[in-house]
Amino acid sequence: MRIAIFTPLLSARNEADTGIGVHYRDLAIGLKKSGEDVEVFHFPYETTESGLWNFEGIKIHSIGIKIPAITRLRGIGSLCNFVRFFDIFEAFQLFKKSRFTFLKNHKLRSYDIIESSSNRGVAFGVSTLKKRPPIFTRVSTTMKQVFDEGDNLPDLNFRLTANFEEKQILRSNFLVTHTQKHAEEVSEQLDLNPNSFSIIPHGISPSIRCKSKVQDSGKKNVKILFVGRLEHRKGFDVLIKALPIILRIVSNVHIDICGTGDMLEKAKSELLPRFHSKIDFHGYLDRSTLDFY
Repeated sequence: MRIAIFTPLLSARNEADTGIGVHYRDLAIGLKKSGEDVEVFHFPYETTESGLWNFEGIKIHSIGIKIPAITRLRGIGSLCNFVRFFDIFEAFQLFKKSRFTFLKNHKLRSYDIIESSSNRGVAFGVSTLKKRPPIFTRVSTTMKQVFDEGDNLPDLNFRLTANFEEKQILRSNFLVTHTQKHAEEVSEQLDLNPNSFSIIPHGISPSIRCKSKVQDSGKKNVKILFVGRLEHRKGFDVLIKALPIILRIVSNVHIDICGTGDMLEKAKSELLPRFHSKIDFHGYLDRSTLDFY
């Protein structure tokens, strides 16, 4: 089976580990090892260069978006700002380039399935094609959900991208997300039936093995590790409420918190004065450093 993966993030080469990036990297590797023919269409944020490269035997199409050189001419740039050209250029270029790049490769050798992230609406352009393979969209936190948590109105480009993201979800043949709660939230937002979602939690690559040497002190200490953004969408607010209860009941417990986010200072102010010897905040850690824990 020939599978096209669409994602804005891919934790390979020099790109940092992210939830979406790691998911699609491991998915591509897993499908490849299962004997499927996989190609990745990668639309990185804030990248202007496009190119074709290979990762673990998988063809990666990286697609960047360049601002037209003519906009740098005297007077043209000011005019573009006046008509808000730059506010809509990126979203529509993503729509155009995703369609063009996919069609060019699809005509050479057709794909059977498109597996896509909802993030950034990367497969919206392809979803508008009359003759296309079925699209499986994994729905992560939507841009509208992020906007609703902020105080300021996002710029027009982000609002357009959010609109494309929603349209991709609605036009997809199959929907996947990681929890039933998230399926219900997105269904309410887009007037969908929650049962239209398949619930498939993020997997962990079986090839990942801890390389650090763990010293066994003989004590039966309970260790809790949190890895992720420190925000309520990751359940961190629940953890803040739960930890004092856990620490009162279980005396031999230690908590390591790895990540950064909006709730970091709140967590430190509420937890460290009472439980400083039981909790360590480590900030953002990369994959290799996390192995230690």
